[in-house]
Amino acid sequence: MLKSEQMLKVRILIPNEYLDQTLTALGEAEVLHLSDIAEDEELREVVMPSEYSEAYYKYVSMIARIEELAANLNLKVRPKINKEYSISEVEEKLNKVEEEVNNIRYAISKLEEKGEVEKLELLRDKLKEIAEEVKNELPLWLGVAWRHRKIEEAKSKLGKCGKSFHIIYGWIPKKNYKKLLKILEKATEDEFIMEVSEPSHHDHPPTLIEHKGILTSFGALTKAIGVPSYSEIDPTPIMVLTFPLIFGFMFGDVGHGLVITIAAAAALYYKRKGIEVGETLNYIVQGSPLLLLCGISSIIIGMLYGELFGSEEWFDTLFKPLLLALGKEHGPIWFSPYHEPMYLLKICIYIAIIHIISGLALDFINKISEKEYKHAIAGPGTWLWLYGGGAYLFITYKSKIFEVIFSPQIIVPYIAVPLVVMIILRSMTEGPSEGFGSTLESFLSSISNTVSYSRILALNMAHTIFAKLPFNFTASPVAFIGSFIAFNMLILTLEALLSIMHTLRLHWVEWFLKFYSGEGYAFKPFTLISL
Repeated sequence: MLKSEQMLKVRILIPNEYLDQTLTALGEAEVLHLSDIAEDEELREVVMPSEYSEAYYKYVSMIARIEELAANLNLKVRPKINKEYSISEVEEKLNKVEEEVNNIRYAISKLEEKGEVEKLELLRDKLKEIAEEVKNELPLWLGVAWRHRKIEEAKSKLGKCGKSFHIIYGWIPKKNYKKLLKILEKATEDEFIMEVSEPSHHDHPPTLIEHKGILTSFGALTKAIGVPSYSEIDPTPIMVLTFPLIFGFMFGDVGHGLVITIAAAAALYYKRKGIEVGETLNYIVQGSPLLLLCGISSIIIGMLYGELFGSEEWFDTLFKPLLLALGKEHGPIWFSPYHEPMYLLKICIYIAIIHIISGLALDFINKISEKEYKHAIAGPGTWLWLYGGGAYLFITYKSKIFEVIFSPQIIVPYIAVPLVVMIILRSMTEGPSEGFGSTLESFLSSISNTVSYSRILALNMAHTIFAKLPFNFTASPVAFIGSFIAFNMLILTLEALLSIMHTLRLHWVEWFLKFYSGEGYAFKPFTLISL
């Protein structure tokens, strides 16, 4: 899914006598993103905003009391959903246990002053007995207080319509409309009025994009910059392809890729089984889907490079049948960056062109979907024209581009004309000084961002050189084995981490900045069941 699920704006008029049961039903169904009435530009001028009630502060105090009681009994407590106890029952039970515990603790403090050890032990044992009795009850009490606090908190976001009605304002996924209708009909006995509308250009709906399975790790990288806005394209599915591919070109080696793949598969097993690991290893476990794809990409591109733990000879020996089937006596299957670094540099530029053009195209689509037609043409539209012209010249003339770029028949149609049009259009939409400044920035970014992809070559060369260093110690088996283990440990930790960081940088800086704002907010349904 490249965009958020479609949202509907809802305004619901509820009689006060049905308000609590309606909010309870909505919280248990988890279908409505409850927004503050002050965010509704139309309603906030005509309805009275609600405030936190006395009941809200009462339940906040009750939660604090339960947590303090648990601490006094040396218990760790988390709220547990419970519909059996009423709030009055919880308050009664809490008062009784709280009084008993406070009396015992007061008595203990007095006995400690007197040094009466035997009586102290008896009282401490009594506290332990109470703790044993209520250890399963406290989470239930906390859950009841938590639910009531959530309902009162929700009420503070509503609008008052006279003395008899409240207005609920929020957002629902379009697919949940019928479900919401049934909930309201049952909770209010059909005594409600609901207005439903598509989001307007001035609205800011929440974003509902679910990243499941392999998308989870990549989605975390996207959300580190920010949540996509409602009308914005989510780049996460595209990153599933581009991130491992770029990493593979940096870290291409069959052996190293295989080690990363095995380690990532083990981490993925731990993740699916929910096995707890240390804080540091948890990052690897949570990112295991990403690492798995990166490892596989490294294996595939390593085969094209003809590298196995930095050795071309080992690769030829192991993959001899495959090479013969392809009509080759020895590797590489495609090319060796170690022997042909300029060829990899050319590929880096091709990757840059594809990546940057895709980013500009996404920006163009985003602006069109937001109905910002002028900015779509003046911004990414003219930039695509300019960058596309430069890309065409590089693809056509390659290394001879600097010999022909300054000739009038080349520079005028491909560079000068789009540049002038960009200045004119941006000056019209942004103002003369801002338009010229943004055009200059786009022109310089086109060059610097493209050159930045040469880091793929730099990381690959560093990787290959480190991988080949142990083969300088073949005269001594002990020295070779020691250096082989040491250098490969270095490669599989520090160098692999550097490759991931630089791949991430190419996405966050060179790509995301072309189109991604990340100024949205996630759809979070009002809930009374999810803690």
